Amino acid sequence: MSDADFSAAAVRARVAASALALGRSVDVWSLTLAVLALAGLLWAVPVLAQACLLVSLLAAGVQKTFALRVAFDAAIFGGWAERWACAVGDATSAIPADLRAFDEALAATGRRAAPDDSPRDLDSRLRGACQLFGRQLTAFVTQFAAWLVAVLAMHWPLAG
Repeated sequence: MSDADFSAAAVRARVAASALALGRSVDVWSLTLAVLALAGLLWAVPVLAQACLLVSLLAAGVQKTFALRVAFDAAIFGGWAERWACAVGDATSAIPADLRAFDEALAATGRRAAPDDSPRDLDSRLRGACQLFGRQLTAFVTQFAAWLVAVLAMHWPLAG
């Protein structure tokens, strides 16, 4: 790996960390909607609204799970970006060594199976982290849509 490739890897890790940091804002909005959904359940609301609020709360729980994973990945990529940007000397071996050490640490804590001879490359890890962020956004959109339907059901109940 050349110094240019090494520098590009540090930049890609920094960009990923910055993008994944947006997950924190999504998480805050999700928490806000969850509090509103809980408050809505305390009122006497139509059954449809109650069901939608419960779906919204369930989606909030799913979103929170992904938010924790996205925050973890953001911290990892941010740490790698700083380390690789400041690396001197034998910098070209730092990326594979860091990736292998990370996989071994995950295996030691039981979070992942023991790594094989060829660890996943940085690009596949970046794609995986972006997919997690996409799942977090999907859960949030589901939460918001269910909450919105509940609000509409409270204001315009179905004729019955």
